[in-house]
Amino acid sequence: INAEYGYESPISFILPIETHNQIWLATAKGEIITLDIKSFEEQKNWIAHDNAINCLLLVSNSKQQKSKVWSCSNDQTIKIWEVNGSLIPCKNFKQHKTKVHWLC
Repeated sequence: INAEYGYESPISFILPIETHNQIWLATAKGEIITLDIKSFEEQKNWIAHDNAINCLLLVSNSKQQKSKVWSCSNDQTIKIWEVNGSLIPCKNFKQHKTKVHWLC
């Protein structure tokens, strides 16, 4: 993916979200990139963490029919995102003393 689409930082995690026609890419520089699942066109690209992102996890609430994406990083944080890419207020967990490698 890196060479074909011109991303400078290595892709560290790939998360398809078929219900929203998206693919989320996490990078070693802390970026999250969202792509259209069919065309692979970039939708959004932002700095989500201050260091490499290690894992992305889709969490769905079937009662509210809402999905969230959790991310964790070498910057010792876990963040929760709306599927549209917005950081949910007060959902930035900073109390970790070491790198966060996995969410599941």
